[in-house]
Amino acid sequence: MGKRTKLMALLGVVLVAAFMLFMGIGSFAANPESVSVSAAVAASMQLSVNTNTVDWGGGSLAPGSSYSDSITATVNSNKPWSLAVSKNQDLTNGSNSIASTNLRYTSSSSDSRVKNLVGTPTEFTTSDVNVCSACDRGANMSLDVSYGLTVPWDVEGGLTYSATHTYTVTQP
Repeated sequence: MGKRTKLMALLGVVLVAAFMLFMGIGSFAANPESVSVSAAVAASMQLSVNTNTVDWGGGSLAPGSSYSDSITATVNSNKPWSLAVSKNQDLTNGSNSIASTNLRYTSSSSDSRVKNLVGTPTEFTTSDVNVCSACDRGANMSLDVSYGLTVPWDVEGGLTYSATHTYTVTQP
């Protein structure tokens, strides 16, 4: 055999050995183990409102007139949710009050995840009443609650009437 043939044969053996070595590296494994990964996510929700005052634009209100104002509620929830509102009392000052039939609300939203809104003016009650319900989960879901007040002539003038409305978000 010539020198050149021996060199080619040796080079061939080296290449085949290198190829077999590199191909076989991944097949040497000892005791493979599996790891289970899990994450327990808590049911969670958040509610914020853009204001804590409905003031009809400020100033004194004229009997026989109607006024409107609104708040925006924003909800984050990782489960379906509902938003309810209740009042602690009618608009009251001492023994004087404005009957609940004069203060009503509706709700609206351009977010398709917010559902079952209140389109017909509805009286506030001392029990929770849904403003929206069966809403989808997600973040930054906003809705507007529009207040409408008609000031009757038979209420005492020169007084400021007040009530507290409580908004509660729940995950049914």
